[in-house]
Amino acid sequence: MSKKIEDSQTVLEEKSLLVPSPEGLKEDVNYLKEWIAQEPDLPNISDEEWLTTFLCNNKFSLERTKRKLVNYYVYRSKYPNVLMRSRDPSSMEALQTMKAFRLGSLQSANEVLKRVFMAADVMTLERIRLAKTIVVADCGALTYRHYLRLTPILTQFGDIMINGAYAEIVGKA
Repeated sequence: MSKKIEDSQTVLEEKSLLVPSPEGLKEDVNYLKEWIAQEPDLPNISDEEWLTTFLCNNKFSLERTKRKLVNYYVYRSKYPNVLMRSRDPSSMEALQTMKAFRLGSLQSANEVLKRVFMAADVMTLERIRLAKTIVVADCGALTYRHYLRLTPILTQFGDIMINGAYAEIVGKA
């Protein structure tokens, strides 16, 4: 057997150790449901499939999943102008976002962030598991004027949301 095949088999074996058994996964989801019921800042989440997806996309880490669930809902109440207003999934804006969207044509940074997080919510709600999202951006037409619109607070907010509240579904090319 070649070295390359042996290495790939070792990686697969190591990855399979990270995935819990169906019984273990059910126990983890039940634990999360009990924990959520005790948390006053979290809504009652009874959708076990959604919790399973959230846990799966956080690499089956209960602590990471708990932290990101808290952040997911806390940030929604903290930044409603970006994350909660005008987010009807059947609206023309949402339908355009689901197909593809051009960020350069939008006027406000809040509109850009809102569409980015709408797309992330669609991925979360559609129960896409362990699928990486690769963002391709053509920045050839960007000028300093575009970068000056991005305040440090705005870029920090985007980083906090992507890394702190959403499951780890963003990949690197």
